[in-house]
Amino acid sequence: MTGLRFMLNSAARKTRFPTSSIARSPVARFAFSIRTRSGVLIENLSIPGTSVDDAERKLRQIYIGCSVIARFVPDPGADVAELQRGA
Repeated sequence: MTGLRFMLNSAARKTRFPTSSIARSPVARFAFSIRTRSGVLIENLSIPGTSVDDAERKLRQIYIGCSVIARFVPDPGADVAELQRGA
C-alpha cells in the first residue's frame, strides 16, 4: 500500500516522472468532410493530430472504409478569438 500512496502523491510523482524532458510535437485539430461506407455524409469532423497525414490516419482507423471529401487545415497564424468571431 505504501507504493500506491507514493504514486498518488503529486509532488513525488513529479520528481519521479519529470515531464519537462519529454519532447512533444504540437497537436492541431484538422477538420474533415467524409462519406462513411454506409453513405452517411459527415461534415466538419474534427480530428487531432501532429500533421494532416496523422489526423487522416486516425480518421481512417475510426471510420473504416470511408472516403474523404474535403480536408480543412488550420491556419497556423490565425488567432483563436478571430476564428470564433467568424472573421
